[in-house]
Amino acid sequence: QVEGTLRPSTLCDADHYGLSSPPEGSITDPGSRPLFWNVEGPLRCVERFVPSANQSVTLTVTRLLRHSSGPECHTQCGDGGCRCVAGGALPLHQMDHLLILAHSGQTLACLCGDFQVHQVPLSVLPLEPGEPGSMTVQGSPYSQTGHWPCALAQQEWLPVSVRSWSALRVVYSLSHHTWTTKGFAFTATYAFNTDEVCGPNILTETAGETRSVKTSVNALKLNHFYHLDCSWLLNAKMEGQLSLEMETSQNRPCTAWNLSVLYHETDTSDETGDLAHTFCPRDIVKSYSLPWRLGTVLLRWVDH
Repeated sequence: QVEGTLRPSTLCDADHYGLSSPPEGSITDPGSRPLFWNVEGPLRCVERFVPSANQSVTLTVTRLLRHSSGPECHTQCGDGGCRCVAGGALPLHQMDHLLILAHSGQTLACLCGDFQVHQVPLSVLPLEPGEPGSMTVQGSPYSQTGHWPCALAQQEWLPVSVRSWSALRVVYSLSHHTWTTKGFAFTATYAFNTDEVCGPNILTETAGETRSVKTSVNALKLNHFYHLDCSWLLNAKMEGQLSLEMETSQNRPCTAWNLSVLYHETDTSDETGDLAHTFCPRDIVKSYSLPWRLGTVLLRWVDH
């Protein structure tokens, strides 16, 4: 049995929609499902979670156990997320791993290696000094030298969770699956949260302002990350010239978050056209004037 809505012509890919799925639940590895008794070779299962408007989704990996031997690979977690670090020459797709991807395909977390409780070799994951990412850390093993010590048992990185205001994908990938030598086991919980961080996504007034809503990060724990992707359609329907002014009090790199102004194209799948402007936090304040009689644009705010 596969939870969620099974995708046609797939063995184990499923979708979970915020409007029709249970508000919370859990997913696991294919494991001993009879469906896989005659499957031999690479195996890839994708679970997609799609929040509706004014929803976010939180995925939390709570258990990860490696059952089979393979090339050396271990997990390092730091300010920018968790990543897979391979000790050999094989590429990641030829090793067992678990991915959490944003809808754009960006890797938000990658987990691999032997997650039995024992020590892994000491190494460090450098961070950019003075440029913290979007994760709040409380009671973590963060060092004053700006590095994450990795001499932790792999299980101590768990739980790893990601909260996103757009679709997320969990990708379970095995280099080689057989019924007798199954792949690693994992358990992850999911929850669709009702919130209004992005707010109304269609703005029709000829003048006004919209402000970002401060997300609650005080409760975030070690290895909890969030991915914010909000879009607004500014449909002023005006005959004159549309001017935009963007302002922030933060001084962070553009890779941390940015606000894009895109032309609106109705004949594309996501209705986004060419990029007109990009506002970065270090711009502090910036004004843009759009072409005459162009009263419809898309604003997209991406916070990693």
